[in-house]
Amino acid sequence: MLLACALLILLWSGKRSNAIQGQPQDSFDSNMIFFPLPEPPFSPPTTFDELAFVLDKADLALEHSVVAILPVSPRTVVDLERILSSLVDSEHKLGSISLVFADEIVLDVRQTVSKHISERVECNHAMSVEITLHPCGRCTDTALMVFSALPRLNAEVALVLDEDGLLQTTSYARHYLLNPRLVDLPVGPIGFQTLLGNTTSVIPTDGPISASYLSPPFVMSIHTMRGFYPFGPSLIWHALGSYVAVNRLDMIGGVVIPQVVDNNQHSESLPAVDGPSLIDNDTHVSTAGTFVLVFAKVEDLKAFSTVACGLQNDGHVVRAFIYDESDFYGEHSSLTISETCVLLFYSRSDDLRAFRNWMKSLLGAPDVMIGLSDSDFISATLSQVVQEHPYLDTTLIRLPRADLPYSSWMKALALEDWIRISDWNAPEVTVSVITNDRPASLRRLLNSLNNARYFGDDLLLRINVEQAADDETLRIVDGFEWGYGNVFVHRRVIHGGLLPAVVESWYPRDNNSFGILLEDDTEVSPLFYAWTKMNILHFRLFGVSLYQQKNIELKPEGRVPFNPRRLFKDTGFIDYATPYLSQVPCSWGAVYFPEHWREFHDYLAMRLSEHVLDIHLDVVPDVRSNHWPRSWKKYFIEVAYLRGYVMLYPNYEDFLSLSTNHLEIGSHVKAQPQEAFLKKRELFLLPLMPLPDPCSADPGLLSGLPGQKLPKWNHLPVLDFIGHTTSLEELVRRGLQRRSEIISCPTRNTAPFDIRGYLCLYEVDSESQKQA
Repeated sequence: MLLACALLILLWSGKRSNAIQGQPQDSFDSNMIFFPLPEPPFSPPTTFDELAFVLDKADLALEHSVVAILPVSPRTVVDLERILSSLVDSEHKLGSISLVFADEIVLDVRQTVSKHISERVECNHAMSVEITLHPCGRCTDTALMVFSALPRLNAEVALVLDEDGLLQTTSYARHYLLNPRLVDLPVGPIGFQTLLGNTTSVIPTDGPISASYLSPPFVMSIHTMRGFYPFGPSLIWHALGSYVAVNRLDMIGGVVIPQVVDNNQHSESLPAVDGPSLIDNDTHVSTAGTFVLVFAKVEDLKAFSTVACGLQNDGHVVRAFIYDESDFYGEHSSLTISETCVLLFYSRSDDLRAFRNWMKSLLGAPDVMIGLSDSDFISATLSQVVQEHPYLDTTLIRLPRADLPYSSWMKALALEDWIRISDWNAPEVTVSVITNDRPASLRRLLNSLNNARYFGDDLLLRINVEQAADDETLRIVDGFEWGYGNVFVHRRVIHGGLLPAVVESWYPRDNNSFGILLEDDTEVSPLFYAWTKMNILHFRLFGVSLYQQKNIELKPEGRVPFNPRRLFKDTGFIDYATPYLSQVPCSWGAVYFPEHWREFHDYLAMRLSEHVLDIHLDVVPDVRSNHWPRSWKKYFIEVAYLRGYVMLYPNYEDFLSLSTNHLEIGSHVKAQPQEAFLKKRELFLLPLMPLPDPCSADPGLLSGLPGQKLPKWNHLPVLDFIGHTTSLEELVRRGLQRRSEIISCPTRNTAPFDIRGYLCLYEVDSESQKQA
């Protein structure tokens, strides 16, 4: 059966590759590199166009003439099956794959390869690729492992891989590497230029670029590779490039091809690739974008690296321009963050012309440009750049330098969250504070707002002061300085109570207006706005709570403790730490969305007028809020029930929250004995999420999120008013059922957020006019 697939495993179980061309492995001198005398060179290509011409016109490698050399380590053996599939499941010229690995994992490699073969046979996936296994003793250096396999290889071209194979390459680069042209230079997507002792990354844009040397993956003539003798693990790829270059007049050590290309430029500057389109067609392409980072210092890029690496790991193209680092001027360089993340950047002087020229070198306009909110020349002109063709559709984000270390939450955003029609800059957020006569509470809340991070956004702060406010409260309001936008103070002249104080504290101007409602006995986390921004860019629902639910308040029998993590774990949710949806509106710190808040206003005006429903009617069956006639939440709960609306709640460990409630004496908290008060207060007081330590790996807001990402809407758990798991469909069904019970008009489709139409108020108005 296995022979029918023409897939042969040759296991070298006797003489192992413990030496390279007769040299014992333990005798390498890491300081020695041997170069044979150069042979007479041919006339080389000397320009960009000539490089492209040579690659384009060279013959395509013959079928089965390429051997892939794949080092396998203990880290990657678990991924070996996927690595092999990425090689053989694409169009290729491979004749064989040579696996090189240490003796300690020989059994794991055998089992994985056998499983791979068996599964392909069962699925009738025939292929004519030979797999050979090369145990190499105690070898650990992947470069030396590659050269240990050379003596036994019989092929024309070597595809030299690192231990991750081609998993990290784009489809264009992968297709070229598996279907190479016959040229006498190493060709691949990763290269470096060495000048005066300094090494920088080579980043091709419009076409191939020469380099001093390449690192895997690359393709190269096996004959040329066999002429090179590595005496030790130190700088092997650098030495190989020098060996290639010394035989050439132009001293080129290799050619770097772009990772991603524009089809419109293909015929002019890039080597033709037979087969699929050159557009990267991996499964993530539809959600991949281009991000340009424009920072003054390399330290700025490092501070933003969690986001940049996250974007890069998600398949986005990330390019950086550094304009105030004289040590790097005019150079392509790289910043190594970790084993899995290297950020490429270009450094040039801080003049607009240099920046524009660099932007033109990119492949088309970026989707997102992220810069600093500083007033230096480059930062100040970014707004002008995105008002010109071809950058009119580029989303510009300007962040304060001080906020960069706390921006890790941004990597949770999908591309559409950055660039949707209502993009990063569209939301207009109002923070609405409701206060009366608790000056110490107000001061604490305002201080927490001033200590929060706003990531370059301006917010309107609206302070709503009740008629009975004391002098100290008025002095605090009068002297408060807000550095993140305008302040509007509204004072009532007639006492209205908490219901109108909250409901009238904010009203949306349009559908990009969002209101954060805070009573003065709340306090917010420094990251409360990051949580707000992250979710209003990603979701559309009636609101986002800053506060974690620690109690269920709406059960008829009274308040009961609540732990969502325990509930989700007990009910079988895999990601029990996920945020969740609940119908309960939060009054201790939440952002409300414009369409729903506007509809709530319409409902409340109708409800209080008793135009349709009797004021004493229990619209929502069997909930405790039916006994709260002076609470705005009673009526919002009714809207949420009738319409099946939900709010997003955080679900961090130990009830870590973005806001907390100090439960101080006021409209709904009456004076009581100190011991009883403190006991009750503990039910509501939550720990606030602090700013993460910039020097640590603390993911901040992303901690606990599944895969450090915001889940999709349909993956979120859904709870009803009393904390039972349910579904969005069931919530809508219950609302329609209750509507049919309290309103005697036919069920019909109505416009979204039209509560008057939903409750047939237009028919009632028409009938009233006839009777008049």
